[in-house]
Amino acid sequence: MNNDTTSGCAKSGFWTGMHPGMGLASKGMIVAFVVFTALNVDLAGNLYAAVRGWVESSLN
Repeated sequence: MNNDTTSGCAKSGFWTGMHPGMGLASKGMIVAFVVFTALNVDLAGNLYAAVRGWVESSLN
């Protein structure tokens, strides 16, 4: 049994140590965010305004 936890990770470059699945998941989340925003402009605007208001009041 191989206990090497870095076997699937990038060995060099900017992404050294990052698992390929992480890159795929982050790209998918960005695409989902952009598609959601493009398809539901009004809903997304209201949602982001509410989140921004919460962040500004809670983390001030």
